[in-house]
Amino acid sequence: MKLYWSWLWILLLPACSEGKKQPEVEVPLEVKEAYDFHLDVANVSRLDFPLDFVTRDLEQVINDKLPKILVDETMSISDKGDSLAVIIETLGRATLFSSGNKIYTSIPLQVSAVITKRVLGIKFSNKQPIDFSINLGVETKLAFNDRWELNPSCTLSEVTWIEKPEMDLLLVKVNLEKIIDRQIEKNKDKLESALCELVHNAVPIRAEVKKVWQLMSDPHRVAKKPVELWLNSNPDEFSASFDTDVKDTLRVNIHCTSSLAISPEAPLDYEPAKLPLNRAKKRTGEGLQLKAAVTVPAGLLNQLLQSKLEGQNFAYQGVSIDIRSVRATVESDHLSFIITIVGDIESTIQVKARPELDKDRQLSIEDIEIEVLSDNQFMSTLAWLTNATMKSYLTDATKVDLNPLLSTLDEKIMAALDKSNTGKKIDLKLIFDTVEEDRLIFENDQFIWLFDIEGRAQMRLLPELLEPAS
Repeated sequence: MKLYWSWLWILLLPACSEGKKQPEVEVPLEVKEAYDFHLDVANVSRLDFPLDFVTRDLEQVINDKLPKILVDETMSISDKGDSLAVIIETLGRATLFSSGNKIYTSIPLQVSAVITKRVLGIKFSNKQPIDFSINLGVETKLAFNDRWELNPSCTLSEVTWIEKPEMDLLLVKVNLEKIIDRQIEKNKDKLESALCELVHNAVPIRAEVKKVWQLMSDPHRVAKKPVELWLNSNPDEFSASFDTDVKDTLRVNIHCTSSLAISPEAPLDYEPAKLPLNRAKKRTGEGLQLKAAVTVPAGLLNQLLQSKLEGQNFAYQGVSIDIRSVRATVESDHLSFIITIVGDIESTIQVKARPELDKDRQLSIEDIEIEVLSDNQFMSTLAWLTNATMKSYLTDATKVDLNPLLSTLDEKIMAALDKSNTGKKIDLKLIFDTVEEDRLIFENDQFIWLFDIEGRAQMRLLPELLEPAS
């Protein structure tokens, strides 16, 4: 039987096979607060996307690893001392075909046989090996359990002799097909069980889903200029099931809910969360419905306003002033900043305003209210400072063009993910069809802009993921 075990081992030889380990005990996900995701804000995102494992990539790896000679064995075929010596070699490329969650494997083999028989106590055998061709087929059905492990169901579907394995020995026709078929049928249950164990250990779906989970959990820098921006996600529900309607690709439909935050603040020390249990329900929808929270802390607001206003000159009706300093704070429902001006008029003014995003995605301050804080100014000064011209100046001077960021946010996220170790082995397609402003939330020392994003995503596992760990 060593011959048949060898056949089955060859059927699934992805180089990523690992030795059997004691299963790691995992518990449902416990959210750890590594970042401030503003959990009081309803910014839960839903992601449904396919994770593809193209069958031809697995086929290529198997063929690259198949040795020329698979078996060189001698087996007993009777209790009279008859034996069969065989050498099995690959005759061509193994082919894999998948449909839904089923893999069909076919390997063409050449069998070189030398049979030894005893007749009336005399040993006879063919001097030169006789060559025959055989095709071995296996059907494997894949499914997940709640720990993301494969629960395969395997069936040895066919053993097809391309050339009938018959030979003449001492004018006696010997039929090897019956001998081998009998042995296969006798041990069919054991063979299928062994094959399922091999599939369970060999197909890397669980390990790669875990990498995708980690990729989604890690912080990623999505912009450097004009300021650094970090994408932080806090995935919660995470589940998957095989898609049964796709051919030539093992497709795992991933469902995930997560909080998303974009912030200029560098990430805190990160404690990786464990992969949660798979509580999959069959889902047919695809698409991204994201609620991204963009955080603007008071420090960044000060930086932006200072870069825009400090040192600037403003002239009106023959009066000229320079803006010496700007200091901003975030109040309960607006922004507040103190402007110190010098020149023909020296004064301190307080401006209350709200940030707005126009249709061209220009960020500016609107709804401006101006109050003079100095007591020694004439009423004419107050009128001059609070007129529409000053408000218009502040609106124009504080504009920030967010369109380059918002229109290419999907590309920036893909670029950031590609730089990770896992991202280099995953082909990611991420498309944001719409990015729209939702609402503005003011908190102590920061404000949060919520954006609604709709789009699509698809991941493909590249062949490099099948390479053995070094």
